[in-house]
Amino acid sequence: MGNVTPASPPHPDLLTAALAKWARSTLEIRGLEESVLVDLRAIERHVDDPSPRGRALGVRGLLKEAIDRIDDSAQQEAARRLFGLATGTRALNWGGRENKAAKALNLGRDAFRKRRPRSHGDRLIAAVAEEIFLLEREYLARERWQARRSELAGIAYEPTRAQIDLYTAMGGHVFAAAAELA
Repeated sequence: MGNVTPASPPHPDLLTAALAKWARSTLEIRGLEESVLVDLRAIERHVDDPSPRGRALGVRGLLKEAIDRIDDSAQQEAARRLFGLATGTRALNWGGRENKAAKALNLGRDAFRKRRPRSHGDRLIAAVAEEIFLLEREYLARERWQARRSELAGIAYEPTRAQIDLYTAMGGHVFAAAAELA
């Protein structure tokens, strides 16, 4: 990643598509290694290993953080079940996770899957993608602020030649006095 700071996070629709594709698969980590999700800067606080696999594991941490930011506790639990983060759901297929998510919302599977403009599952995925988008945007803003602060600190505290000479003269005097006392 280096010191390159992207201008903005990926569009929420792109995140929604990536999340939907991964959620409807087997939730395998190897399915994430080529996803736009592993390129998000916000996962860095969840990554111990910078390898592609380590970054893919960091997506799970970011996913948990995003789900925890959803306002409705029933939707949080449904999202945890849908993404295989609730106990006993990771090994389930998409249909099994849909059933568990529907139960968290007190819906039948058919009502959960029913397409209006979008199904409940699609809306949950979009809500999580929106939270990830916001987390990424906050992370990038913090990163830009820290870079700007460092830049300003470097300018504000960069001593002039006269200050360096004065410090050296004072330091030389102090160090000479300390050497005489020893």
